[in-house]
Amino acid sequence: MLRQESYAVRVHQEQRRDNGAYDPMVADDGETTELLRRKLAEQRNMPPLEVARTFLRTSVSDADSLAEIREDAARAVAVNPRPIRTALEALDMLIADPPVDGTLAWLVEVDANWVLEDPSDSGAVEFLHQLANTLREIVR
Repeated sequence: MLRQESYAVRVHQEQRRDNGAYDPMVADDGETTELLRRKLAEQRNMPPLEVARTFLRTSVSDADSLAEIREDAARAVAVNPRPIRTALEALDMLIADPPVDGTLAWLVEVDANWVLEDPSDSGAVEFLHQLANTLREIVR
């Protein structure tokens, strides 16, 4: 057993020396754990606007309807509810305290790729409110 561990450590050191790339298959537990902790801390410290933007780009921009978003989000929640809950919290924060004029309209038009009848910030708030209610139904 000691011999296998030494081999893994040696391979890991050689890999680091050769290209400096991180490979989770040969990284030790301490290194992997630290990397995951840093990534989680970065996600937790993202501003609500960036969290919402990421969610809209990845989960809303290619959807044709709120029903499709609901179906996709329900599948995601069944696997891991955290990203949907985080997106919901961010949307609620943006609705409660909207950023400067034009930001929400841009967020919906560009990041969500959603065409609104009222392309103003008030129309965007209405859409984001509907989206938040849709996510809220799923997370419950």
